[in-house]
Amino acid sequence: MFIISLKWVEVHVISYDLKNDGLFVITDAEICDRAFFLRSKLETVYLSKFSDSNPTLNRNLLRRFTQDPLCLQLFFSSKLISYVRTVANVFEPNQTSPIVSHFTSHDVTGQGHGLGFHQDWPSMGTSDTGIVCWITLYDTDRHTIQFVPGSHKKGVLPGKQTETGYLVEPTHYTDAHVLRVPAGSVVLFSPWLVHATYVDPKAEEGAFKLALSTRYDDLECAAWQKRGYESAYSTTVDRQLWSASPEKTSS
Repeated sequence: MFIISLKWVEVHVISYDLKNDGLFVITDAEICDRAFFLRSKLETVYLSKFSDSNPTLNRNLLRRFTQDPLCLQLFFSSKLISYVRTVANVFEPNQTSPIVSHFTSHDVTGQGHGLGFHQDWPSMGTSDTGIVCWITLYDTDRHTIQFVPGSHKKGVLPGKQTETGYLVEPTHYTDAHVLRVPAGSVVLFSPWLVHATYVDPKAEEGAFKLALSTRYDDLECAAWQKRGYESAYSTTVDRQLWSASPEKTSS
């Protein structure tokens, strides 16, 4: 581990290079404090409401957690945005995706094993110079992510678009690295980087990892401008939810 200075901030960096490896890790005291405070709220307010028999409820609670004001403040803090600009060279950051929770566990949500090796960009279709920002609320000594260093340089690799993401062919992830970083770390990586959820087969029952991510695109990207600033993400409203509820209320 070594220390570099970026303008007015001191940053502890774990040795990965964004240009060559496609991934960059930062630990910053202010962001760590925010992450630990957010984790405390996760455990006392959200995880305390989890059910052993209702994975749908648990998934909904995680979705509500990503919409918590403290969660939003973490990803919109001036400190984090400064890293997106100075480290990733995203000159005019624009958040095009929602905040996503990555809860890796022994299936208490019914989807606890995450996603196989994939690239994010084919599911985004936004700026060529965007970045994925992933923040872990727990040490990644058990479940974490794995990635293929340098795979971002090859563009969109042969694969298959599925309902959950663009899965690449097996020949493109034979040399994956398992990422080990402390809680509160910020991981910036290319949307072209081949990566996947890593589930530790030796982790004890009940062990889990929760990380959060979002994507920042660059409004100054000329290629995105030519495409009319399109994005694969959209906002949908289920207008039948209330009418189908057995506990409808009238105003």
